[in-house]
Amino acid sequence: MKKRRIQGWICGLCALILLGGTAVGACAAEPTAILSPDTEVSSRFLELFREEKKNGEAPLSLIPGGGTFGIRIQTDGVLVEAVNARHLADKIQPGDRICTVDGEKISSVSDLSRALSGKSESVTVELSRGDRRFSLSLPFEQTDAGLKLGISVKDTVCGIGTVSFIDPETGRFGGLGHGISGGDGADLVPIRKADVTEVILGGVGKGEAGSPGELHGVLKNNVIGSVRINDECGVFGTFGTLPKELHEPMPVATREEVEAGPATILCTVKNGECAEYTVMLSEIDTSSRGTKSFTVKVTDPALIAMTGGIVRGMSGSPILQNGKLVGAVTHVTVADPTVGFGIFLRNMLDADKMPAAA
Repeated sequence: MKKRRIQGWICGLCALILLGGTAVGACAAEPTAILSPDTEVSSRFLELFREEKKNGEAPLSLIPGGGTFGIRIQTDGVLVEAVNARHLADKIQPGDRICTVDGEKISSVSDLSRALSGKSESVTVELSRGDRRFSLSLPFEQTDAGLKLGISVKDTVCGIGTVSFIDPETGRFGGLGHGISGGDGADLVPIRKADVTEVILGGVGKGEAGSPGELHGVLKNNVIGSVRINDECGVFGTFGTLPKELHEPMPVATREEVEAGPATILCTVKNGECAEYTVMLSEIDTSSRGTKSFTVKVTDPALIAMTGGIVRGMSGSPILQNGKLVGAVTHVTVADPTVGFGIFLRNMLDADKMPAAA
């Protein structure tokens, strides 16, 4: 079935708090790494997949999430956060990655500050954008704050999202249902290291037509896991410490089992407690391998009263239907915050390299 086009802009729902933005030319301290080491993943999912194929059934069961989590990313390289000089607007875009300055490799904001130290006329900067690498000669400009290149940069990205699924035996999890990018239309953020933290929610900015809402919160300093993959279909990692309250495992639906009609989502928007809310699914596209596999419309009066519908930070909220875990919420339409999109959970498992039946 083809998807119906929904009018209006569509927003991803990871509530990003972009940190580490630094005016180039100013001295910047390197962020302290508090990240946990990568965790080896067991072969349990391969064994489940083999059993699934052998029996012709779908024994794969995972715990639906619904709780919020924080992610603190140290990027693999320095990202352009903003272009402040008009003469650079058609040359550099937010999300471009700075690779070298005058041939010197750049891995962090402090590397960039050192590379620029003592230079006052221009530098040759090599940048990457998608599969393209290109070089520019950037002149310094004299400002009230000193010499500047006319761009702001960052090497840290923080945000809030919702856990979609957890495996209780390995601690492996997936969330968001879409990737984290360096800006609107920018490439996915390349991860050097990434922490998972708990979140203290501070309220909800209610969404309305033309203005998507957002979960407000603060990332705790405690590290409860790490993220190893930032993919178009979500972020994936391992919990070192499982969340305190977990739902019972549920079988994972195949794409063909997802139906147009009533379903529920699990999300945390009030008092830090996960709750279940009603939605309607429609426009199911079983051929979808991306983040907009079907339409999700919030019908629950309590959720609409609190949030206006779908808000940033709810990205990754698991979707349940007919006793199975079928997918996760990914986007909201700006024109109508009660309407958004969902991704098949199978698409997330594929992105996480978890073998799963089609």
